[in-house]
Amino acid sequence: MTENIISGYPQMDVEEAAQLMQEHQIKRLLVIENGEVQGVVSLGDLGAKKASQIAGNILSEVSKGENYN
Repeated sequence: MTENIISGYPQMDVEEAAQLMQEHQIKRLLVIENGEVQGVVSLGDLGAKKASQIAGNILSEVSKGENYN
């Protein structure tokens, strides 16, 4: 089981969420408010200009087996 859950918050900027997802090599980000899950955001949901590039970077890193979030 994953011990350190990476999560965002409802007011998080798109760029901040995308950066967090890239740093932690994750494709989906839980949105937490008041200790409860409010939703899940995927790279595709972000609509970020660099979403394809970020997704490629994440997939590249995950395929190396360095981190499994």
